[in-house]
This record gives sequence, structure tokens and C-alpha cells, in this order.
Amino acid sequence: CVDDKDECFGPFWHAESGGVYERHWVPKTGYNFDNVLNALVTLFEVSTLEMWPSIMLTSVAARGEEKSLKEWKYPEVAIYYMVFVLLSNMIVLNLVTSIIVDTYTELTRARLIGGSSDNISTTT
Repeated sequence: CVDDKDECFGPFWHAESGGVYERHWVPKTGYNFDNVLNALVTLFEVSTLEMWPSIMLTSVAARGEEKSLKEWKYPEVAIYYMVFVLLSNMIVLNLVTSIIVDTYTELTRARLIGGSSDNISTTT
């Protein structure tokens, strides 16, 4: 087991295939918090609920740049993700609900006044 990039050198013997292979470090790809842009993309992806548990588990296991993952290294990060998912989805639900209620109010007001609902804008 290799813990970081500095230890990733020299040949190793693979027991399953029975061959000797040269080690090479493969940097992690995907969602991370290494810079601001990556952090924003990661949080956007989590807020859409696409693959957020796997992103969370990768963040929980992260030990730093150029270091291998260690399962459940920082379990407190999972709490951050769960709170973020809860709050971001509450905000989205609140926005959708307010748009529906506002549109319904506009249509009801137009019908009570006797106007046509054709000329009412449904965007806010």
C-alpha cells in the first residue's frame, strides 16, 4: 500500500497476475476542493443530488494533495455534506413553492377582476 506520491516508485509484484509492474502515480480526478473553481463545481454537483454520496465518501477519505485516500479519515466532513444537501434542497423547494403560489395568486386576482389570464406574465 502506497500512502503518497513520494512512496510511489520502483517495481512491484502483482499477486493475481503474477507479473512485475512499474509503479506510477495517478492523480485523482473528479470533484475536489483543491481550488475555488473545483469547490464551486463540487458544491453545485452535490446540490443537484447527482452522485453526492460518492463525492461525500471521497471527501471523507481525502488526506491531502498527492496522498492516497484512507477510508473514513475525516467523518465530520459527512456532517457538512448532509447539512449542505438539506439546506440547498430546502432553498430550492422554497423557491419553487413561492413561484407556484405567486403564479396562482396572479391568475386568481386576474379572474376576480374579470380580466383575461392570457396577458399575465408567469415569470417573476
